[in-house]
Amino acid sequence: MKSQNNLPRAKTDWETPPELMEALQRDFGGFDLDPCATYENRKAAAWFGRESWHCASEDGLEEPWFGKAFVNPPYGRDIWRWVEKCHYEVTRGTAELVVALLPVSPDTRWWQTWVSQATEARFLKGRITFVGAAGPAPFASAIVVWRRGMLGWHRVSYWDWKTL
Repeated sequence: MKSQNNLPRAKTDWETPPELMEALQRDFGGFDLDPCATYENRKAAAWFGRESWHCASEDGLEEPWFGKAFVNPPYGRDIWRWVEKCHYEVTRGTAELVVALLPVSPDTRWWQTWVSQATEARFLKGRITFVGAAGPAPFASAIVVWRRGMLGWHRVSYWDWKTL
């Protein structure tokens, strides 16, 4: 069943468009970990799942993160758990950098609590079309960045990633 906004209601995991991922990899120099991925849609060498060599658990919320992580979390009610984890892993020093693709939701508690402490927020120009979606997302998206040693230093910009 589809909603009126191009995305099926029951689906919460949407794969990042390849063109956006390429722009992010160029900008951040690649990623070491994709904690929200499956084997089929991973964007880094390491992920959490049955086919992964890295972890004992299949849950990216349970395992410690490392290096540079890319996060495109499930877009459901529990998205706050993933955003909190982004902040937590950089704060505790296990991840040096976390880059997350998030729906813009400044009226939510999770955005006000965890995104407000990020290093950078890049509001994407235009709406993105996720892999497998019938059309553009019904919401604006942002790339939110937490960098070790730079939390609380805020940079907000609009990013026209398609012109890179």
